[in-house]
Amino acid sequence: MNTQNQTDDLPVKRIDRILAFSSVVLIGVSILCFIAIIVATVAHADFAVPIWGIIFTFINVALPVGVLLFFVLLIMNMVRRSRAAKQSRKG
Repeated sequence: MNTQNQTDDLPVKRIDRILAFSSVVLIGVSILCFIAIIVATVAHADFAVPIWGIIFTFINVALPVGVLLFFVLLIMNMVRRSRAAKQSRKG
């Protein structure tokens, strides 16, 4: 008796891995940069140094891109599961 659902056997594609890894890295590094800004604020760091401008820009760009990649991955998986469910109903 096969108790495993057909949709659980979907293969993981390379693009899924790339999107997942990219999303996690961008969001993770953005959070680390955010924590660095909080620590630097408490330590009264000089934000006129050019590296802080890069960190601020990175947070403003990378976090939304990481979240967008996550949603693209989520939508791709939902579409793939929907197609697989339709095929299993037909066959």
